[in-house]
Amino acid sequence: MSYQIKIPSCIFGGEGSIENVKAVIEKENAKKVIVFTDKGIRSTGLLDLLTDILEENKTEYQVFDDLACEPSYQDVEKVMKEVENTSGDLIIAIGGGSVMDAAKLCCVLKDADYTIKDLLNDPMLAKKQIKTVMIPTTCGTGSEATCNAIVAVPEEQSKKGIVNDSMIPDYVVLDSNMIRKLPKSIVAATGVDALAHVVECFTSKKATP
Repeated sequence: MSYQIKIPSCIFGGEGSIENVKAVIEKENAKKVIVFTDKGIRSTGLLDLLTDILEENKTEYQVFDDLACEPSYQDVEKVMKEVENTSGDLIIAIGGGSVMDAAKLCCVLKDADYTIKDLLNDPMLAKKQIKTVMIPTTCGTGSEATCNAIVAVPEEQSKKGIVNDSMIPDYVVLDSNMIRKLPKSIVAATGVDALAHVVECFTSKKATP
């Protein structure tokens, strides 16, 4: 059996590993960062762990936190209109699956000549326009490691995955401080989510070594 595994180029892990964002910014020569998050993450103070680093590094940034949970493609379109009006040469997403999925879509949509509706019809159109850093704040979505983004399609009463290797993140930061203060119920739910992914992979007819 032959198989291929595609994963992010660089993964930083461990307590305090968010500090590696400085090295990423330097390596990518990023002058301005586009930050994706949501109001829940901002209210917990987790966003401050990132913005403090950016300010200490004297790196310009703009935060987009008006992201819906379980976003529709129209929600992503709305955010993209705002993002198109700002400059930036690196995207950093700090949050759960919805935040990271939106950021991954942005990385292939910003300044592109196709739309998210085009990608729903033909995901192979996607080409990476700007590199990404993913900082997950939960355990279970796996969005920081995949080439897909899920959006709701209200008129079809369904959810669809846009799948393209161009959306695989370039950098991932797995910092335990991001989940240290999560409520127990959220830790339990996202832990079960992660376990479910493992069981799905193990029992799948397409399972590989």
